[in-house]
Amino acid sequence: MISLKLLFIACLIFDFSLCINEANELKNTFEPSGTYSMHCKNSVGDIKMKGTWTNPANIPQSLSFPLNLKDGHNFTCSFTNKVPTNITCPIEHVKFTLDFSDTYMDANQEYLLKGFTAGSFNCLSSYIFSNLLLLFIIILILFN
Repeated sequence: MISLKLLFIACLIFDFSLCINEANELKNTFEPSGTYSMHCKNSVGDIKMKGTWTNPANIPQSLSFPLNLKDGHNFTCSFTNKVPTNITCPIEHVKFTLDFSDTYMDANQEYLLKGFTAGSFNCLSSYIFSNLLLLFIIILILFN
C-alpha cells in the first residue's frame, strides 16, 4: 500500500513538471529578413529590423528586451504588434556591428529572436571632430 502511495505521488509530481514545462514552451519566433534601416541624427537614432513571425496567429502584444551584440554593445529593443514586421532598438553615440545570436525576447522564454548578422553602423557625432579640427587650425594660425 505504501509503494502504491509513493507511485501515485511520483506520478503527480511528474504531471506537474510537465505542466510547468508546457507553460514555458516556445510560442513564436521572429526571423529577421535581412532588411534593416538605421536613422541617426546628432548621434541619436534607432535601428529597425524587419522580419516575419513563424506563427502569425500567435504574435505578442508588445515586448521589450535587451539585445546583446557580439561586439559587446547592448541595446534595449522593443516590439509592438501595431507594426508586426519591425523590431526597434534606440541607439545613441555608438559605432557597432549588428551581429547577435538567438535571443529570447521575454523572461518566460516564449518568444525567440533568431540570430542575425549585418553590416557595421556608425552613429557618432561629427561635431567633436570638426570642432577639434577648427581648434587645431586656430592654434596653428595664432602661433605662426
